[in-house]
Amino acid sequence: MAKPVKLTERFVEGLQPGETARFYWDAELKGLGVRLFPSGTRKFVLQYRTTGGQQRRLGLGSFPALTCERARKLAKTHIGAIIEGGDPAAAKSAYRAALTVSELCDGYMEAANNGLILGRRGLAKKDTTLATDRGRIDRHIKPVLGNLKAEDVRRPQIEAFKTAVATGKTAKIERTKARGRAVVTGGKGTATRTLGLLGGIFTWGVSQGILATNPVLGVKRFAGQARKQMLTLEQYRALGDALVFLEAGRTSKDKARYHALGLAAIRYLALTGGRRGDAVDLRWDWIDARNGTLRLGDSKTGESVRPIGQAALALLAGLPRIANHVFASGPDGEGYQGLPKLWAVVQAEARRQHPSDNIEGPLDHITLHSFRHSFASHADELGCSVPTIAAMLGQKVGGVTAGYILKRVDRPLIASADRVARLIDCAMRGIDESAGIHDITETAAAR
Repeated sequence: MAKPVKLTERFVEGLQPGETARFYWDAELKGLGVRLFPSGTRKFVLQYRTTGGQQRRLGLGSFPALTCERARKLAKTHIGAIIEGGDPAAAKSAYRAALTVSELCDGYMEAANNGLILGRRGLAKKDTTLATDRGRIDRHIKPVLGNLKAEDVRRPQIEAFKTAVATGKTAKIERTKARGRAVVTGGKGTATRTLGLLGGIFTWGVSQGILATNPVLGVKRFAGQARKQMLTLEQYRALGDALVFLEAGRTSKDKARYHALGLAAIRYLALTGGRRGDAVDLRWDWIDARNGTLRLGDSKTGESVRPIGQAALALLAGLPRIANHVFASGPDGEGYQGLPKLWAVVQAEARRQHPSDNIEGPLDHITLHSFRHSFASHADELGCSVPTIAAMLGQKVGGVTAGYILKRVDRPLIASADRVARLIDCAMRGIDESAGIHDITETAAAR
């Protein structure tokens, strides 16, 4: 048995694995140790005796997710319970044996709601992501796996779950409010995304010492079908025609105002290549029209400074300020009820105005996210570099030099955003790009 030594981050990280697992015990707190596995995995343990004299060993968590200092504090808490006659190892075993997948999901969501589940950028999950996770849990995971004991779930059950979601067995239409509904479709894409969440839930269970293994590991996902539909200049014209018709066709005073803001949000996404959330969350105080920039306080990639073209600024300048958010929907359920539903209306109008020999309309396979891919594609055709396109879209680019570029918005970058937005705006209005330059600039100045 190795001589006890004070467990520190540096000591634990420097341990070299051997052919067999070894224990290293803390000289500061009796019973606290770290177990080094041949794989290199390091797990903290607490070894103790119950009041009845039985020796137990309790897993505390893995390093480095659990630091030495936190492991020491956690061990002290358990020692206090042991002194009072408790047996935390037996309690954990009983809890693990009784825990269902449904309860495991609830524990995961409780931790996520408290900011303890971190995303890819090391930040707590946003409310929108949490809502999506909750929907996938309630609509797919719990109906298929919820009643199973979490520790009994193995790969065959996960494979059956994947098949059930992919073939639409969890598909349904559910009511969300008085006149609302959610269409749960299932499918291969949903199966792949839900498997990713389920794997994260089981990984969390392992990190908490609740489960021994993650049964999702090794399960193959369905290959993603990249449908990065790009808008041609003709499709932009169809989009512009549909928006103009719908913008002029509403007469109801209050609903016309809110519906117009929804249509303006769609036009804004086309002109900027922004994410849907960027439009929904956009606030008036984030717009710096004088310097041609947006200072987004809470985008998908965190705080973000982006250039914005004159065509988009002209659009924003003409909107009424009815709330802190630029594209506010109506109060108490009035208004356009969310961009996806309004986008379906725009698609239908484009189909009516531009009939073709086939059933599909010019925008039927276009999504709101397609505007983002299209903006990048047209920027590339205009000769913009990858870092420039990334800066315009607020994307992350690897490399130190790219990091410097994305931290500042200079005139050439603003000019690039202006040029792409002008191209798209002119295409939507059905005019030659060069003929629309002065028109856009003068409109923005006038407003």
